[in-house]
Amino acid sequence: MPLAVLRYGRARQYNECMNNNTQSDVPTVAILGGGQLGAYLCQAAGPLGFRTRVLATSAPSSVDDDADYIHVGALDTVDDVMHVANGADVVTYEIESIGPACLDALEASGIEVHPAPDVLKTLQNKVSQRAFYAAHNFPSPRWTSRDTVTTECFDALADELGMPFVQKAATGGYDGKGVQVVRQPSDLRLDFGQSLFEELVPLKNELGMLVARSTTGETCAYPPVEMRFWGDNILDVAVCPAEIPKNLHERAMQLAMDVVSALDGVGLFCLELFVDTDEQLLTNEIAARVHNSGHLTIEGSETSQFEQHLRAISGMPLGPTTVPRPAVMKNLLSKLLPGTPGPFGAQPAHSDASATVHWYMKPDAKPLRKMGHITAVADQVGDAIAAAESRTTQLGFTTSGE
Repeated sequence: MPLAVLRYGRARQYNECMNNNTQSDVPTVAILGGGQLGAYLCQAAGPLGFRTRVLATSAPSSVDDDADYIHVGALDTVDDVMHVANGADVVTYEIESIGPACLDALEASGIEVHPAPDVLKTLQNKVSQRAFYAAHNFPSPRWTSRDTVTTECFDALADELGMPFVQKAATGGYDGKGVQVVRQPSDLRLDFGQSLFEELVPLKNELGMLVARSTTGETCAYPPVEMRFWGDNILDVAVCPAEIPKNLHERAMQLAMDVVSALDGVGLFCLELFVDTDEQLLTNEIAARVHNSGHLTIEGSETSQFEQHLRAISGMPLGPTTVPRPAVMKNLLSKLLPGTPGPFGAQPAHSDASATVHWYMKPDAKPLRKMGHITAVADQVGDAIAAAESRTTQLGFTTSGE
């Protein structure tokens, strides 16, 4: 018997279309994954006239107050995935770790899925991502790969890439996990399995490029988001528009749209770009989903990334992507030990004149776990950053540089 719960969350809003139709007449979106990204997709769905069915991997989950229907199961179990997908008009994801057999089952079912399973399969593996970039002549750092990593690989890798170089697990890495700078043979992570190796690029900036592409082929990009990282590659602060020259803005937006079009992708994608010290743009990783760096679009843009994603996968016209005033997003990263209870599940989003606080309703803490975020919008980037940092300190969370 599947473990499921039907919820009509207090945050849900129903527009006139939904009030005037029976449930069977209301278009339904199935979302695979029940984290904070899924919660925001659910919140954006109601005003657009959609109901939501969510596959969450645990209970409680971040979607509990926002989804119309929640099934608790596994993202790599075909029965669980198809239980949520069946009855939906379109299926999408808030996390990439969908099992290959599940992607095959979705493809065979004839249910509309965006981004398409073959696109997600390409992007689930960093080596296949880089092969895709190479096949389409998109610029990226020098790279190579190994299916099996041993310390005997070191000299050949150093000769090819220079010293030091970077090792990335081909699959499964996120928020700084699965990434290692290699300076000596003992630094190699043999447990990563198949790995991507790349040169260590001298960086000026790292950008998050949010691109939406519709089922109709309509494509748009948000202004570049500058991503500033905490320690081991965990996003700390996102700033939009990025503080880079105007010509780089235009080049970055065009490159990002070209990449998503070459993928034939549908939905909201985030392409991470390196800006090197010569102001050359290099493609890094791409996420086939809404992204942490795009949270600032909730307050900072007329169309949030979450609404935009739903518009794209349903064939609706895409919304405006302008960011009229500088917007800054600050992640609330926990300093508590694993399993430590916190006040994170009881606090709704709230705001004042300077900043908006969002909680992800996570019941416990882990070191540097994202428990929520703060967005500040101001006339000057520095003022927005100061407002976000001040509220972070007031809440007792880690601030930049601690």
